[in-house]
Amino acid sequence: MLLIFYIVNVIASSVNGLDQDCYIDVGQIRSIDNSRVFDLVGVLEEEYWESIRVALNVVLDF
Repeated sequence: MLLIFYIVNVIASSVNGLDQDCYIDVGQIRSIDNSRVFDLVGVLEEEYWESIRVALNVVLDF
């Protein structure tokens, strides 16, 4: 079984604004200018943040 520690699966909900399940590929993280963000779609639930922190540590080699 292949484990990929920089992918975080996100289940669609009315809170996060997603219409289908998706994933966050933390390995593709990059900065953007705030002027490129047009509108808030939703808010990522608290349950995903620890997985995102772990994935960032893997990608950034902490």
